Amino acid sequence: MTKDNGKKSCTAIPREPSGFDLLVICMFKMALPVWERYEGKVPARELRELERAGDWPRGLAAVIIERLNEDDELRSWIHNSC
Repeated sequence: MTKDNGKKSCTAIPREPSGFDLLVICMFKMALPVWERYEGKVPARELRELERAGDWPRGLAAVIIERLNEDDELRSWIHNSC
């Protein structure tokens, strides 16, 4: 879509979430209570337990927790949408 001056519009077109989108959202939703319990400083044993509970690859919990540490807006979005 273009505006009258020839520039593209930045308006996002809503779409249904894909299966992959839902999987990622589910992982963040699982990790958020753990992040909150430890205020972002999640011990290694809890990271491993989160991976076992979610049947995730090793190291994924640490990546998700780090992302939650960095993004207040993401944490807020998870709270409001889930």
